[in-house]
Amino acid sequence: MEIVSNLPSLAEEKNFEKLEETWLQAVEAGVNDLGPFMRAADSAAAAGETGRAADLLAVLLAPLKTAGRHADLLNVIRRLVELRGGDLSLRADAIDALRKTCSGRPGFETFLRLSGLTSSGDLADGLSLIDEYLDFTPGRHVQHDGGWGTGRVFAVDGETGEIVVDFVEEKAHRFPPESARKFLQRIPDDHIWALRFSRLEEMRALAENDPAAVIRIVLKSYKGKSSLANIKNELCGDILPLDRWTRWWSKARTKAAHDPYIELGDGGARSILILREKPVGYAEEVADVVESATSLTEAVSAARVFLKRSRKEAGPLVKRIAARLSAEAPRLVEEAPWVVAETLLFLESAGETPPATLPESARSVGRILQASIQPNAVSATGTRSPFARFLAEMEIIEYRKDLLDASRTAFPEVWPRFFADLLTDVNTDLWEAAVDALEEAGKNDVLTTALLRITSDPSRYREPFISFAKAYLFGKRFSDLSGLPTRAIAIEKLFLLYEMLGRGKGGEDPASTKRIMARIEAVLCDKKRGAIPVIFPTLLREEANQLYVYSQASRYLSGEIVDAVRVAIARKFPDLLAGRGKPFWESEALFVTEAALRKTEEDYRQLVNVRIPENSKAIGRAAALGDLSENSEYTAALEEQRELTSKAERVKKDLQRARAIENETISIEVVMPGTRVFVRTPGETKEEAFVILGPWDADSERGVVSYLAPIGQGLLGKKPADIATITLPDKQIQYEVVRIERAL
Repeated sequence: MEIVSNLPSLAEEKNFEKLEETWLQAVEAGVNDLGPFMRAADSAAAAGETGRAADLLAVLLAPLKTAGRHADLLNVIRRLVELRGGDLSLRADAIDALRKTCSGRPGFETFLRLSGLTSSGDLADGLSLIDEYLDFTPGRHVQHDGGWGTGRVFAVDGETGEIVVDFVEEKAHRFPPESARKFLQRIPDDHIWALRFSRLEEMRALAENDPAAVIRIVLKSYKGKSSLANIKNELCGDILPLDRWTRWWSKARTKAAHDPYIELGDGGARSILILREKPVGYAEEVADVVESATSLTEAVSAARVFLKRSRKEAGPLVKRIAARLSAEAPRLVEEAPWVVAETLLFLESAGETPPATLPESARSVGRILQASIQPNAVSATGTRSPFARFLAEMEIIEYRKDLLDASRTAFPEVWPRFFADLLTDVNTDLWEAAVDALEEAGKNDVLTTALLRITSDPSRYREPFISFAKAYLFGKRFSDLSGLPTRAIAIEKLFLLYEMLGRGKGGEDPASTKRIMARIEAVLCDKKRGAIPVIFPTLLREEANQLYVYSQASRYLSGEIVDAVRVAIARKFPDLLAGRGKPFWESEALFVTEAALRKTEEDYRQLVNVRIPENSKAIGRAAALGDLSENSEYTAALEEQRELTSKAERVKKDLQRARAIENETISIEVVMPGTRVFVRTPGETKEEAFVILGPWDADSERGVVSYLAPIGQGLLGKKPADIATITLPDKQIQYEVVRIERAL
């Protein structure tokens, strides 16, 4: 044993003469453990002694063959073929060893023939091919590259060599061996696809009880690296309901952050998670971030997150932050006093006393403010106040709010003016905090003056006006302040601001304009708390009518805003719509149920995020086979790409104009989308029922027809006792409308 164990070290030391001598002695003593021989040969080959390594391995063939150790013999032959190619004796020995080790394996003779080992084909290729065929053992998990998903080998046909696979939606599908090798990717039993297929309930329980373990499984399945978006795709649907993802990830992220094998990204959908080879403790990881941080703010941000999760272990990190502040404070007090303020607030939250070595002006947040801001300084027109600029420089939002409290102590006389300046600033995350402070202090005169300035010129104070409208319309705030516009006028001003931006008159860059318009739309149209559905029912009739007329005449309000106004009017003042325009189903919108809309949105996400990327991978795999002119797989994948992208474009356009029928006023006076109509052939008594819904809801077996289909079109607008003539492709039919009911 001692002789054999010396072989690898002799090869690593490049003592090849001694290696050969010891090798022969070890073979003579008996080849009991093949491992040291193989490792020594690999080291010799890596050192450039390929021929010597092959010659040494060749010495093992006879004793292994004599001893009947056919599996070991195959391993040696494989390595020999890699080192110096095949010869007739190696081919014969390989076939003999395969027959003896694979005796009784179903389909073996077919696989042997297909591999080319029994002909004059390349020996290395033949061994590789038969390994692939033999890897299709019953119980082996596979992934179908053509889109059938994951399956498991059920059996191998002993006569034909066909691979029989069970998929989720198709059982016992038979693949010829050549097709199986081309289209079935073998996957490990611990791959997320295999676990989802065979052990779904276990995976659901694991996701609930140990989310970090599930993340490790996905990362391992993707060779130790995956985006968060991909992890979501792998888990949502079968293992996790899609609507639970956000809540689950919130919990899983905390667990993963403490997992020594998981390295988290920044938390965004595109962030990359990595499975470490060696464990790293969370505290150690954060310490590295703090140590390598290029700025004090970056170090504080990392330490602050750790402090919230593990206060007991945060002591060393807090000390490091304090030491860094002490070293950098003299410079930062002059260059970036807000960084000193953030760091002091962090130390305070950690229960740490500021370093005694700090300059006098930097020993408290209040002193920093007093040294940095001149209370009577007047800002130039159109610029931020000094206090607002100081706050804007701070990167940690939570500490900005803490600074508001500190400023009240530092400037007891003038802080209300500072806070009033914040109300007209674009810093929306402090808007409500400033309002709260002024209200609590009874500074209604200061608050009113600031709000009147904002509401009198929304085009100038865009972000502040949206913040005001949100608080005013939903929070029922400011009702005791005089001079403010009515809620109807506030909504109209939002319309005007949206139109101004839509006309390109805002002077903002396109991204900012889009973001502000989205904020306005959210304030107006949110189904649960939007100003239009919530406030319209409280408006006077004339106020509601004026806003309705305005929205109908506008060329720049979004379709969502216009539709929300019409629905709100229909619910509260339906008579205002009488005689105005066409029925809702004759508009350019596409009307479907909310359920069908949600399903189509999910199908579109799957199409764009899963099927199209998978097709791109399939194109890459097919292209790698070469000779594209004769490559049927490549041609098929390209055709599928055209179909998928065309479908995605069609669905996208339909989704942009889709509207929920439930948001419309459904009347049973006439047939319309959202109604169930009972009909009969004129002169007969037998009735038939149709539910009129959208094209994505149609289901002939349940009697659900699309309002765009011939039957739906023929019945729309009909009243009880009316006769509808319907033209079908091959005939005309007539129905008498008997009665109408609501279907939703």
